Amino acid sequence: MWENGRRTNTFRADMGNTHLSLRPRVLILLAVIAAALGLAPVPGVDASSSAPDLDREFWVVDVDSAQDQNTYAAQAAIDGDPATFWHTDFSPSPHPHWFTIDLLRNAEVEGFRYQGRPDGTGVPNGRIGQYDFYVSETPADFSTLTPIASGTFPDDDLVHEVTFPPTYGRSLTLVARSEAGNRGGWTTMAEINVMGRFRDVTTQAILETVADWEPVVDGLASYSCSISDSAGDPGIRARAWVDPTCSSGLFDTHDLTTGDYSFEYEIFDGTSARRGQVTITVRTPMRVYDTAWAIPLKASDSELDQYFDFLSGAGYHGVWISLVPTVWQGGLEAPNREGHAFESFDNPNPLYLEQVDDILDKAAARNLKVNIVVAWASDWVGDRPAAKWHDILDPAPIHENNGAAYGATLANRWKGHPGLEAWVMGGDWWTPETEAETEPTWEAIVDGIRSTGATEPITYHTGGFYSSWVMFADRDWIDFLSPETSHCNTPDVAQGALTALKSQFGKDVVSAEMRYEDEPMQERGVSTWCYPEGPAVGFIGPDEIAADALASYNAGAVAYVYGQDTRWNWGGAAGLATLGRPGEYAALDIAQDGMLGGDITPPNWPGNASVTGTSTDTTASLSWDGATDDEDVVLYRIRSAGTVVERAPGQTDTVRDLTPGTDYTFQVEAVDAQGNSTPGPQLSLTTAGEPPAVPPGDRVVMFDPVTGLWHLRHADGSTTTFYYGMPGDVPLLGDWDGDGIDTPGMFRPSNGFVYLTNTIPPDGGVGVADPGLAFFFGIPGDRVLVGDWDGDGLDTLAIQRNGKIYMTNVNATSFAEWEFFFGAASDIAFGGDADGDGDDSVFLYRPSTGMIYYATEVPTTAGDAASTAGSLQFPLASDRVVIGDWNDDGVDTVGVFRPPTTTTHIRNSNTTGPSDDSWQFGDADWLPVAGHF
Repeated sequence: MWENGRRTNTFRADMGNTHLSLRPRVLILLAVIAAALGLAPVPGVDASSSAPDLDREFWVVDVDSAQDQNTYAAQAAIDGDPATFWHTDFSPSPHPHWFTIDLLRNAEVEGFRYQGRPDGTGVPNGRIGQYDFYVSETPADFSTLTPIASGTFPDDDLVHEVTFPPTYGRSLTLVARSEAGNRGGWTTMAEINVMGRFRDVTTQAILETVADWEPVVDGLASYSCSISDSAGDPGIRARAWVDPTCSSGLFDTHDLTTGDYSFEYEIFDGTSARRGQVTITVRTPMRVYDTAWAIPLKASDSELDQYFDFLSGAGYHGVWISLVPTVWQGGLEAPNREGHAFESFDNPNPLYLEQVDDILDKAAARNLKVNIVVAWASDWVGDRPAAKWHDILDPAPIHENNGAAYGATLANRWKGHPGLEAWVMGGDWWTPETEAETEPTWEAIVDGIRSTGATEPITYHTGGFYSSWVMFADRDWIDFLSPETSHCNTPDVAQGALTALKSQFGKDVVSAEMRYEDEPMQERGVSTWCYPEGPAVGFIGPDEIAADALASYNAGAVAYVYGQDTRWNWGGAAGLATLGRPGEYAALDIAQDGMLGGDITPPNWPGNASVTGTSTDTTASLSWDGATDDEDVVLYRIRSAGTVVERAPGQTDTVRDLTPGTDYTFQVEAVDAQGNSTPGPQLSLTTAGEPPAVPPGDRVVMFDPVTGLWHLRHADGSTTTFYYGMPGDVPLLGDWDGDGIDTPGMFRPSNGFVYLTNTIPPDGGVGVADPGLAFFFGIPGDRVLVGDWDGDGLDTLAIQRNGKIYMTNVNATSFAEWEFFFGAASDIAFGGDADGDGDDSVFLYRPSTGMIYYATEVPTTAGDAASTAGSLQFPLASDRVVIGDWNDDGVDTVGVFRPPTTTTHIRNSNTTGPSDDSWQFGDADWLPVAGHF
């Protein structure tokens, strides 16, 4: 916070002090961030390996034993100072001892350098004698691995280098098997460096854009690049491209959801293939919040209306506010604009809280969100450094004894409010030696909030020095991280810290407080109050704000909190006058896609553009005229039946795995880097050869739920199409009269009726239900399944409802003859005969796991649960499951229709494994149903 234009905390010379209650892995990250700040330079060492030392800035290290987490901690071996060293517990324990490095991403490792405990530190106990070194792609027990290198180090403090062929991995373990001088069960290490190269690539892409990436070819004289055809999901690999010359690569995020997507590329250097992994984080735009700490105290209703109107129109996601006035603002007795003070943490004044009611209501009315700091830490919690700055030495008024009641009071008032997004603990603590002592207070407040059933996420607003950035970050009560990277850090340092926090703790990171626009600026680009303090040479302007927003975006932060030097403390008309500063508009722009400006113009096809091509029985080779764009056309998508079947960066491509003797229409779509796309020319062609024969037994029929059109594919490859039912009906196939031929049926969820027919309508015709075969069966939300439950040769119906199955043996409105539980409410049930005994039972598909479960016996006692007779895994997440007797052996097995490729895959046994047969037929939106006809 500020007082009279001056920040009330300073970037202290003792910022390296760290409270010893911090957990070991958190302490390790402090060393990481210290390195990011340039506090731990790594000295160079002559090496015979051609590979450079891997940057240790973001290593996470772990050991089996350490004497303490200060002098002899694991990070002492990566701090760049040979005079400090890792030491196992002074009470010796038998070897082996181990030191593990998590690089946080894979590297091509070529060796390591070990330096023993230096002379002059007492006895040289613990120097490593026999050793093994392991490299793996995932953390693993080293006893299950084969070492990449083994040997024995001499009993000295020199640097010893061990090299080996390039090995791909991220988890490295040095295991000490013995002590060099046989002095006892200790292990020590002054320094460890690893030689290699990071060939992995990480980048971000906004949904529906095309990400670009560049292979890492350092250290190779000649090379060629390709996407690995064996590693990772084929659907992800199909979206990736790399120039054979290794100059660039692309990844198409079209129709993906947010998340991380990875694939591997290979660099062939003439001798061997080197590996690298590309991870694309597909994300939504970065949210932007404003800082208006003081509006609960200082803003009037009319000012709030003007303020929130601006935020909504400018594209903000919301605002961060501080509930309680600071001590220098008048503290608990300071009246707000309505004349009401907060008064007490034990009994907050409801009239004061009404102003926050109004803030939340006004925000929600504009679809904005508010994050509330519940008690500004430096003023109201623990040793209260801000209060002491003003010679206020009273005990903290909010503490672990009354914190729970206070948290419950706030949550009972505002939990579930559509304008409330998160509860924020902390606020500007700048005495690192005492910050850890505040945790019991925050835990009490959090317990109070959660005791009411409030589910909003909780975070901790840190101080502005690096040890605070990880304060409480690994605690369960912290849902996301909101480090104040401070007005005192340049963008490169802030980006490194944010990246490290996200990688280390695996939680979303909000860049909660960086430089404020219009505050006085030192020559080095930070606020004038930042240590060491320097004279003002200007003001933080749009360039600095844009750099901070870009650093936040590049670090993967989900949000950036903007601040303006006057507005944060409000001040009526003065606050309103700052709305629309150039820097905040720059930040809002960058948050959309990671750049200023942006391309909104789609590509343009010339009027005579065409696509030509030839085909074989299973391929189509296409070429087309190019499109133009105001930036660049980076990719062409080839669509067939509405589905993307190929992607190409150039103007030619081959579509593979087609079906012989089949008509196809291909359309080429031009795409720029921002994902703007324009459909282009089309080409229709027929693949050579005869259509494959449809396998014997049951066949898959496709139903278009939009038009009500059925598509039957016969054994000779011909098709019959007809209309039966209405859009929105659920298709059924069954042998309703026992003649051995399955015919259509429909379940209409809108009215709970079933409509069955014993004839297949003619090609191009329209079917209607047979007299007596239209009856009420089920309610909205039910799933209807078909089967011959009693083995009499007639198919009848059953209902799945909330994890329970109801079966009947007549095709009429009736009571269930069997009712039993099988599976979860979210499972999808099908009828089928899994054991070939002539009686159908139930298959279950669990979409959340891709598992299929089946029963072979139906319980005869109402309310019992069917027993699972077996299970398998076959479908992918997007598959649509069907059950049928595909090879006519009397046993029903699993099939799937795969919309992205419009291909049906079947298994002829109820076991996990690849498909036994597959064929392409249908459209991505159609529904499959199986039957014999």
